[in-house]
Amino acid sequence: MKRQVFIASGLASIPVAARAAGVARVGLLLKGDDGATSADVSLLETKLTGALIATNRYSVFTRTQLAALVKEQGFSNSAYADPATAAQLGKLAGVAQMLIGTLRISVTDDQGRFVLRRSVEADLDYQLVEVDTGRVLKADSLSGSDETTAPAGGTFPRTVTDLRRKAIISVVDSVAGALAPS
Repeated sequence: MKRQVFIASGLASIPVAARAAGVARVGLLLKGDDGATSADVSLLETKLTGALIATNRYSVFTRTQLAALVKEQGFSNSAYADPATAAQLGKLAGVAQMLIGTLRISVTDDQGRFVLRRSVEADLDYQLVEVDTGRVLKADSLSGSDETTAPAGGTFPRTVTDLRRKAIISVVDSVAGALAPS
């Protein structure tokens, strides 16, 4: 069965077309923690939206649209972690499922005698919640990483921003593969 992921992006025609095609409508509610910036979360949301839509199994409702509902309805940050609260929010948004998750980023620099090494790890803990029942359909913790090296005393050929991006994209690939296996 195809699933709709609806990311709140104001595209009112997508849910109708998606339902006709048997696509699951899903809301994304993602937040950052432990080193993840708002730019990291935005990148995760953008890339995950594209990856899920590309599977032809989901249409997506974004964090921006959901954030407006959270504020309007007086939900606390528990909507980001509690399946029951996420399900209530999903009902208001008109989605079948909610993907709630927390992104963490860590950057590590190691200095050896001859080589410098910088690595970035992105971790996403997520739950896919069925809105009608509040039941957790899938839960996982996925990681992605990237690294670069330089000679001692030298400069890294790649920026931390690039490493963060690659690590997040690796996580997106893992999530898309877990939710829509080929």
